[in-house]
Amino acid sequence: ILEAFELAFLWAFVAEMIVMMAALGPRRYWLSPATAFDGAIVIISCVQEAMGTSGPLTALRTLRLLRVLNKLAGRWPSFRVLLKAMVKTGYSLNYWLGLF
Repeated sequence: ILEAFELAFLWAFVAEMIVMMAALGPRRYWLSPATAFDGAIVIISCVQEAMGTSGPLTALRTLRLLRVLNKLAGRWPSFRVLLKAMVKTGYSLNYWLGLF
């Protein structure tokens, strides 16, 4: 049942990508960082689906979560502030890990 939901969401995202490309035009769609990121995630997901569930792109599934978080941050300003703080903390931890 989980695979059915995954496929349904993939088709919904493909439909969204097609509608956005029709509305913005391919050039404006791919020049905007947010829509280009969404489009890349959708294309990677389609390639992964075509290759099967155990392909090398399975590790990129976490990017789907980033896509959803990006959408939420666009509509929820306080959540955007929280995400920015988390990203800055991640960068700071990178330097801290360099000590070891």
